Amino acid sequence: MKTFYDQLQVSPLASREVIIAAHERLVAGLDESTPEGLRQRKALNDALFTLSDPERRERYDRILLGMALPDQASATHKRSKAVPILLWLGACAVALSYVQYSRSSQQKMVEQQQQRVRDMIAAEERMQDPRSAEEKAADREAARLRREEEQLAREERQRELALQRAEQEQQRAFEQARREADNNMRSRQRTEEKDAREEERALRNAERQQQQDQEREYREAQRRLEKEKALARKLEAENDPYRRPVPY
Repeated sequence: MKTFYDQLQVSPLASREVIIAAHERLVAGLDESTPEGLRQRKALNDALFTLSDPERRERYDRILLGMALPDQASATHKRSKAVPILLWLGACAVALSYVQYSRSSQQKMVEQQQQRVRDMIAAEERMQDPRSAEEKAADREAARLRREEEQLAREERQRELALQRAEQEQQRAFEQARREADNNMRSRQRTEEKDAREEERALRNAERQQQQDQEREYREAQRRLEKEKALARKLEAENDPYRRPVPY
């Protein structure tokens, strides 16, 4: 008799990720347009349903190994202590009948045994969780709404953080532009002050040079005037008839 592990072609020690990967690989190779493909797909889905959940997988392993569930303190678990034994007896009966029937009958018995296992697991789950289907659906809907609210709150927080970062970037850009403008203004002021000092220095030098030129021209004019006066006195003395001759 093929177990769920045999159907998924994995080891009983395989992890949940390995089981899911094996299910996907086997399902991808099926031809679901045929009845055989649909039957194999249903069997693989049943195996994945049981082995992907840790609690269902533990109960299934106990069924395969013939182990009884441990004693529990609650009355629900006390009522369900005999379930693993009954499951083991059923599995043994299915194994004995498997030898006596043809391949089609054997496959049918395997499917019936798997269905009984699923029914027993579902019954035990219902015993452990006495809530009705409406209550479970309401709890799932409430959990979904909580997850949506948390997602919306996270998105709102992310938008607020993005807005704060944008404002900070804008503020930093404004401060940088203001500093650059201040630096440019101070640089222009220093340049203008330097140009003004250079111009003032040039004006003072020009005035000083002009004053020196004027003083030089005035001295030259004074010298020419002295020479002209001396020459005039000399000519006047030479032309004076009453000039006494100078003895030699």
